[in-house]
Amino acid sequence: MTFEYPYRPPRLKAKNFIFHPNIDTMGNVCLSLIWEDWTPAYTLVDIIEALTTIFYSPGLEDPLNKEAADEYLKGRVSFHLKKYELMEDKKN
Repeated sequence: MTFEYPYRPPRLKAKNFIFHPNIDTMGNVCLSLIWEDWTPAYTLVDIIEALTTIFYSPGLEDPLNKEAADEYLKGRVSFHLKKYELMEDKKN
């Protein structure tokens, strides 16, 4: 978190690889609360709740990771199989 918070949104970055429509391969997280709708009235609790929401219901209209979004739209089984396959590749 920077000294500019809460006047500027915090930067979100996943430390570990996550195959998700709203997280790119570099770990950048696409969250409208941060990038489009930010106001200093938002708290860390609001950010955590928004993060939880994208894991249950990814934003597919403008995905940061198109491959993950395509797999998700094919079906959840396909998405999870691809996710685990890529996670195993990252480990090795």
